[in-house]
Amino acid sequence: IKPSRRARTLSLCLTFSSKMGGEAEDVDRDPCGFVTTPPSVVVKVEGTGRHDINGLLGIVVSFNVQHERYLVHMTKSQSTMALKKENLARANLIDSYRAQTEQLRYDPRVREKMAKYLNLCSRFVAPFKLSHVIGGGLALFFGLVYSVGFLKTVMTVSLVALIATIAAPDVTSGPQAVINNFPERAKAVMEKQVPVLRGKLTHRHAVGIILLLVVFCVHSLSISNSVVESGRTQRVFSSNARKVDKSMLETYYNMGYEDAAKGRKHGSSLSGKLDSFKEELEDILEEVLADEDDFVMGKQQKTLIARIFRLPNLASIIYVYRSAIELGTDPMTDLFSVGQLCANIQHHTEWWRKLLLALSAYNVLRIFL
Repeated sequence: IKPSRRARTLSLCLTFSSKMGGEAEDVDRDPCGFVTTPPSVVVKVEGTGRHDINGLLGIVVSFNVQHERYLVHMTKSQSTMALKKENLARANLIDSYRAQTEQLRYDPRVREKMAKYLNLCSRFVAPFKLSHVIGGGLALFFGLVYSVGFLKTVMTVSLVALIATIAAPDVTSGPQAVINNFPERAKAVMEKQVPVLRGKLTHRHAVGIILLLVVFCVHSLSISNSVVESGRTQRVFSSNARKVDKSMLETYYNMGYEDAAKGRKHGSSLSGKLDSFKEELEDILEEVLADEDDFVMGKQQKTLIARIFRLPNLASIIYVYRSAIELGTDPMTDLFSVGQLCANIQHHTEWWRKLLLALSAYNVLRIFL
């Protein structure tokens, strides 16, 4: 009996030590959780003895266990550096976008592809010059800003850019390749932008979301709030202005002029018709106020869905969601935690981002109040 108990105890100890050793080995391979496949974590260099690299951004490629250094691909110099974990900090959202911009700007492979796309676009717009087409696109952009407003223009341009990003890799292969690969590429783009959707989207769902965004954009462009409001206000006052007869105004003016010319007391000729004039004026004023009340009530009585899908409110919801996912997700376990979210907001978030997050959260709360 005793040997069997000892054997079981020994096996449990060995199992526990192997598990702990495996976890320690994983931590040793990546102590900060920066290494991903493919490399995607953007870090900022800080606290080194070289002032020329402090503040630069890079993408973590791997971790060298022997030298205890992270291999970081610098986005600006397009070189790889070995840096200690103490000299690296995970970049915030703005710095991540800046690193992506630098990577696109300085990567020679991207330059080669851009030259290829420019040649393709030049052939596509022939016999027109590409610069003239770009100028026409800018003119169209400012025309949209003038006609439908800045926010709706940004929404339209963002949707067009999203569709262009999905279709761009297959443009050189022809329209049929774009159509065949569009669902798969749309799914990949959405899962990259919204990590919580990974493994939950199908190709049909991705295409359906794109079509829903297109319908929403077209619907928003078809209704211009400024035109509706100005048109309705103009109808309210113009319809009531017609009720004031021009001949009636001339009659009252002449009565006042006669009183002044004959030296009579001001308004003496008008006293006989004052009661009828007051009744007509009160009727007109009541109709104007009733129309204005209906107009204001019509603006206030909006459904919850309509308030949510207003462009500023929708942008606030998306920003709050993405900030919460970014700040509240543990990079080691990929799990969301409210405690980590609060701690990161309190200790590791810049003041301007806290302000922007607070304004967006307030805008979201206003939807339901």
